[in-house]
Amino acid sequence: MQYQEFKDAVIAKAKAAGLTEYELYYAQDKSIEVETLLKEVDKYMTSESAGVCFRCIYKGNMGYASTELFDEEQAAHLVKAAMENASLIEEESENFIYAGGAEYPQIAPKSREKADTSELMGAAVKLQEYLFDKDERISQGTQSMSATGGGKVAIYNSNGIDLENEYEYDMVVTVPIIAEGQEMYNAVEYDMGELGEMNLEKVAQKAYEKCVRTIGAKPVASGNYPVVFERRTMQALLANYSTVFCADKVQKGLSLLKGKLGKTVAFEGVTILDDPMYEGGLIRRSFDDEGVPAQKKAVVDAGKLKTFLYDLKTAAKDHVTSTGNAAKASYDSAVMVRPSQMYMKPGESSFDELLKKAGDGIVVTQISGMHAGADTTSGDFSLNVQGYRVRDGKAAEPVNQITVAGNFYQMLKDIIAVGDDLEMGIPKGSSIFGAPSVLVASMAIAGE
Repeated sequence: MQYQEFKDAVIAKAKAAGLTEYELYYAQDKSIEVETLLKEVDKYMTSESAGVCFRCIYKGNMGYASTELFDEEQAAHLVKAAMENASLIEEESENFIYAGGAEYPQIAPKSREKADTSELMGAAVKLQEYLFDKDERISQGTQSMSATGGGKVAIYNSNGIDLENEYEYDMVVTVPIIAEGQEMYNAVEYDMGELGEMNLEKVAQKAYEKCVRTIGAKPVASGNYPVVFERRTMQALLANYSTVFCADKVQKGLSLLKGKLGKTVAFEGVTILDDPMYEGGLIRRSFDDEGVPAQKKAVVDAGKLKTFLYDLKTAAKDHVTSTGNAAKASYDSAVMVRPSQMYMKPGESSFDELLKKAGDGIVVTQISGMHAGADTTSGDFSLNVQGYRVRDGKAAEPVNQITVAGNFYQMLKDIIAVGDDLEMGIPKGSSIFGAPSVLVASMAIAGE
């Protein structure tokens, strides 16, 4: 039974059971991934999955049930199980199925050449060839990967919502390793979008240059330094701390931004947007995972906190409207609040200007230990990083084995310049994060 036929069966069963508030959520994911070692394909993997979640309001409670099997028997079981689950739950807060009635933004279809398996294999091998032909020091452990991924989300509910959204993108990643004496140095570079439009040689060249830049890296003397977070490291920090802007965390007291709407929480040059329709992102959505229309909003505008991100339930609790930020980690998970395409608006400083303003400082190009070293409630972090020194406003020697310590909330206030080099990152579930490079006035660095 196909999804459309299964949907009709579920609707019939729900109506027969006397339900008036219900929703059927469908999600499909598919991917092809190719990995290479030396100059040959090492692994080839494909995956495809699809499932539905039925939820209903029964006796005032929300019940969930899910399945990956689409047949008449499962349609009946889905409705019955959701009703039984609702009967076993006692919730204090009100539950909602989106009422509908709003207009949805239109996503113009993009014509794209779909990458097939042979093209993906060819791309991954080419990356390897470019690297191995560039430098005899390139180690046999060097790897490259290419992939295509995509998905589809469909939502139907008893209030007349009947929506579909699809996305698809390609990605290449290369990780060169250079052997220099007894030391091994590595770097990571990637590109995303449409495979046929990627310049693979440029990707390999960037990866190689990054790797070479790390050779001979040493710790610096401990102290306070101006720090430039290169855009991908700023992306990582924003992604890790993004939940502090989510209303569910705020309402539970897990964000220090509680009570700070309208107040200054960042440098005046910092504007953080959440825009599901942003064309620079890979997963554009015209609706969230409750069927609420997508909308662009400034979470932080010129340093001031303007709004939190809401789904229907958290919005009702604060007596506001949903911002369209309901999300599901998978088809069978509960609804939560998450960013869609969140990014820091680019400033006016070029990267070279950031270095010049830093004067005598450090550029952070790579962060590790984010999950262990960053507390998303307090905002405190102590992270292992690597990068390079800035001397007299210019890039100097590479550095590693150092730790940067600080607090995310304070760091937003201590930014003194924002770069013009915004880049959107790799999707994390249904969220994507982007940032330009930023200069922070002073941060504690632990080294020698």
